[in-house]
Amino acid sequence: MRIVLPFVLASAFQAALSRAPDTFNYTETTIDKLQDAIVSQQLSVKEIVQHYLDVIDQLNHKGPQLNGVIETSPTALAQAATQDLFGNQSTLLHGIPILIKDNIATTGDGLTACAGSFAMEGNIAPRDAFLVQKLRAAGAIVLGHANMVEWANWRSVTDSVDWRYHPPLLTMFQTNSSRSARGGITKNPYVLTAPTTGSSSGPALTVAANMIPVAIGTESGLPMGRTVADVARVLQAIAGFDPKDRASKDAPVPEYSQTYNALTSLKNVRVAISKQANTDTRNDYLSPAQVNAFNKGVETLENLGADIVYAPYPNAAAISKSQCDSLMLESLNSPNKTNSTYLDALALCQDLAVTNGIEKYIKDTQADVIFALTLTWSLAPSSPGYHSIAGWPILSVPLGYDHSVPFGVSFVTPKYQEEKLLQYGYLFEQATKARVAPQFLPDN
Repeated sequence: MRIVLPFVLASAFQAALSRAPDTFNYTETTIDKLQDAIVSQQLSVKEIVQHYLDVIDQLNHKGPQLNGVIETSPTALAQAATQDLFGNQSTLLHGIPILIKDNIATTGDGLTACAGSFAMEGNIAPRDAFLVQKLRAAGAIVLGHANMVEWANWRSVTDSVDWRYHPPLLTMFQTNSSRSARGGITKNPYVLTAPTTGSSSGPALTVAANMIPVAIGTESGLPMGRTVADVARVLQAIAGFDPKDRASKDAPVPEYSQTYNALTSLKNVRVAISKQANTDTRNDYLSPAQVNAFNKGVETLENLGADIVYAPYPNAAAISKSQCDSLMLESLNSPNKTNSTYLDALALCQDLAVTNGIEKYIKDTQADVIFALTLTWSLAPSSPGYHSIAGWPILSVPLGYDHSVPFGVSFVTPKYQEEKLLQYGYLFEQATKARVAPQFLPDN
């Protein structure tokens, strides 16, 4: 039997999110709307920051106790007041509060970076991470550090968590990928007893729950937002050459915030889908709701003009069997990076996942983009291991709901094609309008 009270509370939470001076509605708001309100003087930056601090207090520490935020900056309101007086309203992220994952360094704002662990409590970073420097230069206000899986999931797998919403799929991942000693167990704002997974559970849930407009997770500086437009804006702000990261030297930086909506159709765009995802293929790891939503997603791509090609992904079983992640982690324990274990693991993973994996897949299918359910091993190559080893970008957008728990779909393109990736994702987002605000349901 369902209890009515939590639904009443959920309505109260949503009402609290919407209250603001001059009736500004913060629920599902965007960067553009917030900045328009600043320019028109409907809102001040300080009022915006205060609002999100209040919402964090209401949803993180009280009410549903989502545990998405570990700490907030004691200087955030002072920073906001300074921006109201002297800020440049033409900057990409002027006045926009943002949360940073707890393993990303910030300094000078009273925050610590501890990777969710008490072992590093009190750690004061000597400098801002490069992406934080870029965010501040773009006018963003770092509101605090978001919760995460302790040590970004490189820890014991013997902890307990409720995985019943995605069996047996999530048993393929490290269990309890949604907690840290510092921040506690994160809760899913859609269904409070459902898992959030990880490792960037804090940034993800705070954005989803309207606790913050945008956030940064990992790996490699992961912008999270409720819309593709917001993600494009943040990506443009943080992209560029980092002198401490040679891999970024040749990366182009298009005007993502201006070009994400440049396409009007997917005509002449070839979309590759793993043969395992074909509607005629049985998949033991997906629920009927996920399969149906995925098939409708494919229909949406076709309606947008895309050419669909189904093809088996090479080496999926071999990559799983090779345990590339474990081999690489073990080899890193050695200070000698020229040892055979490290080099063999690197060569094996590069060959299976990249040369004869994702690169071969794109070449054989002559595809522009890969389309697959997010974090679903059985629909390779959506597994994050493949594209991250290759250095390929991925964009996940909402697709549907299974027992009120959201799931997404991913677009993957070759290296340095983030501009196209955003364009494909934006068209799909606008055609599906799948995202709805969470209601903090007690159970499904």
